[in-house]
Amino acid sequence: MDVIERERTLFEPPFVFNKEVKKSPHEVRMEALAGSPFERAKYVEAMLIRTAEFEQAEATIESLMQRSEALSCPGGLCIIGDGGTGKSFISEYFIKRYPIEETALRTFCPVLAMEFFATPTPRQLVADLLTALGYRSVRDDIPLKKLTPILLKALIECSVKIIMIDEAHHFIPSSGSRRNKERLGGELGDVAKNLYDKCKLPFVWSGRPSLGDLFDADKQFKSRWPGTIRLTEYKYDDTWKVLLDVIDEALPMEQKSGLGEAARAGCIHQITHGNFRILKSYLSECVRLACADGRQLITSDNFERARYVMSL
Repeated sequence: MDVIERERTLFEPPFVFNKEVKKSPHEVRMEALAGSPFERAKYVEAMLIRTAEFEQAEATIESLMQRSEALSCPGGLCIIGDGGTGKSFISEYFIKRYPIEETALRTFCPVLAMEFFATPTPRQLVADLLTALGYRSVRDDIPLKKLTPILLKALIECSVKIIMIDEAHHFIPSSGSRRNKERLGGELGDVAKNLYDKCKLPFVWSGRPSLGDLFDADKQFKSRWPGTIRLTEYKYDDTWKVLLDVIDEALPMEQKSGLGEAARAGCIHQITHGNFRILKSYLSECVRLACADGRQLITSDNFERARYVMSL
């Protein structure tokens, strides 16, 4: 993953989407500097670094939301990557950027988001989407045939612009009689296609690499949702060093800690294996320990201690 060069000295604070007061990244970072060690660590875990892949995902999803207002086939996106590469972070970003708003008369839900924890039944998919929209309970005796029109009506009433489904690799059963290599999506996939055709809303599917197998095997999936972004762990190269340099500037520390320097960058890559989630978790602990010691930057002892206490 590449870091946008024009943003090299910039970062976005952790989900600051207050509509009344928009603080600059510098202001938010300065406030974080006054926080406790744990508050600073939390800041590190939540901060956004704009990689090229994130920028592409943001631009695509924003475009899909605009297309949904005018086109009958707005399309969609498949975000593929192993755990810790940033898939869920993208979903969380949009959920917080476009939060659900409730008034006395209706609910507005621009981004309808849900997550698969296992392979759902076709009916469960529709019921879970209704639950994500705020329906308190969906009766078990309502069949899929009657439940689908209820969902379609709710999508319109709640002004939904896009549907985002995380952990979508669960579309493919991992074992048992439901496993079908020739038709990986099965009946569940048919329901998803039918739902898209009727609601005319874009879908964003996020999941592990096996999700890509589903799209490659089923041209009806690929033709409906043609966009693809692949997230990978970072290799140890110049891009990795640039990323660490950007993060170094963003950390809530008084001084830079030399993250992007060759020796330190190599050690951090060896510890985190280039996994973005592990990287942020590790650096958050480094910051916590440094702040607890009263340091203005992360020292070698802090780096080593964080590695030890996290068993990395």
